[in-house]
Amino acid sequence: MQVLKKEPSFFDQMQQIPLFQKVSLSIQQAAFADEGCRCCRFLAGETLPQSRSVGVVCKGELQAFRQSSGGDEILLNIFRKGGVFGLAGAFLPESTLSLLRTRRQTDILFLELPLLQKLFRTNAQTAENYIAYLSGRVAFLAGRIGVISGGTAEQRLAMWLLSREETAQNEILLPCSVANLSGLLGISRASLYRVLDRLQQEKVLEKHGHSIQILDRGGLTDFLPDNGSI
Repeated sequence: MQVLKKEPSFFDQMQQIPLFQKVSLSIQQAAFADEGCRCCRFLAGETLPQSRSVGVVCKGELQAFRQSSGGDEILLNIFRKGGVFGLAGAFLPESTLSLLRTRRQTDILFLELPLLQKLFRTNAQTAENYIAYLSGRVAFLAGRIGVISGGTAEQRLAMWLLSREETAQNEILLPCSVANLSGLLGISRASLYRVLDRLQQEKVLEKHGHSIQILDRGGLTDFLPDNGSI
């Protein structure tokens, strides 16, 4: 890990995260200048140290894993430029945090817990933004649990795809093979292949090797109960 000088481009990235929406420029600048805000560079394949902080990927790519009971690593999420991680876990004990590892050289801006606490004490808007974000995540995850536990194959696939971060080409990178994805979604391989074929025929998505391109996000959303949105 290499500590970097704070550059204007890092500040631009920080301004875009949910925490700083509708917050004055002076508050944003003070947070960026605070010692609790730091920028670091990690080499490809480097594991990030456990840290109670919010992170912003300014360059590169980061993967989040969780260890299974058998010791295997399960890919939970992928963060690329502009991606934010840690908002839901900054106030949790470090032992509960995910394993984070870079796929290539990656620059990350960290907002550490003491800075977050300072912001919430002195600026109500940042606290409101944080609560609104977490409330949205709770509502989304509650809906996702309901779909995954009892939804149709279409609903389970749609919910999973809509919860993933897209590339600039509206593609979702698969963390595993399609066969293994069926196990992740709790449906049979035959059901998953059938749904994929149908959605491709209906021009809702296209599968390209280890990625799926979303052509019609609204068409996917229509599969969710009560037409819920992500």
